[in-house]
Amino acid sequence: MTHYPKECLKDVKVYFEIEAAADNDWITVHWQGFQKIERSKAGMLKELEVLKATGRNKVLNYNTAIKGPYPVGIDKWIAEEWMPKAESLGLKYAATIVSSNIFASLSAEQTEMAFNGITYKNFEDEGAAIRWLSSV
Repeated sequence: MTHYPKECLKDVKVYFEIEAAADNDWITVHWQGFQKIERSKAGMLKELEVLKATGRNKVLNYNTAIKGPYPVGIDKWIAEEWMPKAESLGLKYAATIVSSNIFASLSAEQTEMAFNGITYKNFEDEGAAIRWLSSV
């Protein structure tokens, strides 16, 4: 299995980490802090690079450290621009462990509706998200 080393995108402080560990078959993404549209797009484009490099078809998002709502318009960008690229790379499943921040949690629910063609689920519990992703 290909290991993709942990990588961080920086904009004054870390807001995004991504890795593809050898002990599972998905890429793991940790989002942190307040998300600006530029940060979100850059991070999600990096996800596409890692999906392509590793050939994996699953993503596990840790949104537990996100503060505040998702950027305005990100769900439209995901649906129109990111999703077709992700599908062409073979992405089939995505699980997100949601933040306890009410605004981030509500944004996660709204973003879930933007996913078509990729099975996407939000979870409050890390164990449940990993069990589901392991089973598909």
